[in-house]
Parts: sequence; C-alpha cells; structure tokens
Amino acid sequence: MKLIPVLLLFSAAGCIYNPPPEIQSSTPGIGAVTTDAGTDIVVRFTESVDPQTLRASLFLRKLNEEGELLPACNRGGGDCIEPLAGPCSRSSDCPHATLTLSQDDTILAFDPDEDFKIGEYVLRIDAGLEDLDGNATGVPYDVMFFVSKVGTGGTTTFQPGVYLAWMDLEQPFSFPIETYWHMRVEEDSGKVWGGGCDGDLIDPEGERIKDHELWHPVPYLDQEGFKFVFLALVQNALVQDQEGNPREGFILETHPFYIYCAQPEVEVMDGRITVSIYYDEEKGREVMYGRMNSDETYILGSEHASVASGTVFGYRLHPEEVGDDKIWQDCADPATYTRPE
Repeated sequence: MKLIPVLLLFSAAGCIYNPPPEIQSSTPGIGAVTTDAGTDIVVRFTESVDPQTLRASLFLRKLNEEGELLPACNRGGGDCIEPLAGPCSRSSDCPHATLTLSQDDTILAFDPDEDFKIGEYVLRIDAGLEDLDGNATGVPYDVMFFVSKVGTGGTTTFQPGVYLAWMDLEQPFSFPIETYWHMRVEEDSGKVWGGGCDGDLIDPEGERIKDHELWHPVPYLDQEGFKFVFLALVQNALVQDQEGNPREGFILETHPFYIYCAQPEVEVMDGRITVSIYYDEEKGREVMYGRMNSDETYILGSEHASVASGTVFGYRLHPEEVGDDKIWQDCADPATYTRPE
C-alpha cells in the first residue's frame, strides 16, 4: 500500500490550503481478505472528484523469480503486469470492467467482467485525480486486497510437515508431476510458507506407484528436477474426502506461484492449488486431495500460453520417514530456490 502523506491545513498570508481528494474507505478494505469472488470494488473519496481526471486499473500481483510477491505498483507502473481491467474512466470505454461514479462523484464502483480468482489484487487510481477546485493528487492511490475461499484466517491446528504429492495434469495434456512439499505454518493466523521439489522414482524402471518408499526428492540441479516456493492460507474446516463424504480437516489454498521444469520444458507462471487435508484411517496419516490450475502455462518453449489444470493427491510423511537429511530442508527452502538462465 502506498504511503499517503499527511496533509495539514494551514493559513499563511490569508490563504487556506485546500487538500486534494483522498480515499476515505474502500470495500474490500485496504489489505482485507474477501471470500466474495464476485464482489465489486467500491472506493469512497473524502470529497467530490472531477470525473475527467479519474483513471483506474485492476492488476493481479505476481510472483518474482524468487517466488515472492512483487512490491506494490510503483508510480510509473513498472512493477505491475498488464491490467486485468482498465484503464477506465467515466468518459471512455472501460476494457473488461464497468466503472461508475455516484451522483455526487464521491463514490467509485469498479465491477470487473469476470469473477476474481484466488490471489492478491490492486486497484490503482492514477496520480492526477482532482477535486472540483482543481487540487490534484501527486501520487497514485492503491487499494490492495486478497481473494480467498477460506476468508481472513485465524487459529488453526494444522501442523508443519513434509508431504509427498502428485499433481496430475489433465490439460493441455496428461502429465504427472511428482513433488515433495515442505510446509511451515503460523498457527495464530493460518499462514503457510512452503515449497516443493521434483520427486523421482528411485528405480526409474519401477511402476508409477504412489508410495514414498519408491520415490526420492530431487532439488533443482543443472537441468535435472525443479523447485518452487509458495505462500498459502490453511484453516480448520469441514471438507469432503475423495468419496465425497464430509470429514473434519483443513482447507489449504496457495497464492499464485511459479514453476520451471526443464525436461520436458514446462513453465507455469501463475499456478494455484486448493486442497482438502484430512486424516485417512486406512493409510494411518493425513492425505490431501484437490485441484491445481494455471491460466498462463508455456509448454515446450511455446510462445502462446495454455490453460493447465489437474488433480492433486498427496499424504504426510511421518517424522521417521523424513529424518534429518539436509535435502529435505533444501527441497523447499526459498534461500536455495534457483531458476535456470
């Protein structure tokens, strides 16, 4: 969020300073988490604005090469991707959204054509917005918020651990991605820091079976394997198991993340995972089951992005199965994450 300087009213030589319009409130609130994927963005200004000076755009914040969220858009917009909607004003066309102002020009409503997906969004109001007296803002205003299926987070009983997981792509073609996930959790907020690395069969001629005893982690090294890191939110919830039965468990969903795999060459620019996690009595351990999606995936060095989706299945390893081998720590440690040149 941009820091807005405090504007002081003062009197000098009989002149009274008249500040430019500021943001009084917004829905969703700045920094808030919403579960309403179809919500409009509503901004209330401290005074009436000049509609001719209003320009607004909507962005989805991206991960950088280290797997971290890019900073908020800078004044020139250089840290932003192309807008999902906009730029918009009341007097011109509004690409991929509808922009309206209240009758007294104090309330802006921004309605994207498509519902939000999981992720962090920024509504940018360009610098130069003026009030009816011509007093202009010198900086852009950013309204940032996060869209999540599970809300604002809170205390959770989910514990850190290592999972062996299979992300089986169904489109644009069938392709299994075997991974190890190492996840940390902040129990007071439900925030998860994690990551994963490629998992390969110990015996390359063996069957493709979902058994940790036949797999081993392969962190990215030269042109073999891959790594990725992610942020997520996990909450206690009533979930459905693979048979559709209700179970006490957890919902976990990630922020957008990045994966690069060299062989075959697959680049996932905007991956998202939502899984249910619950205890499976037959396996004697927690299992995860859900979906992975990406709207921007490049296959075999292609120039055109593809939509990728598939199922996710995995289970938690017991501490004695993990051991203290450093490879488990490196597997999901952001400090060791690398991307090929």
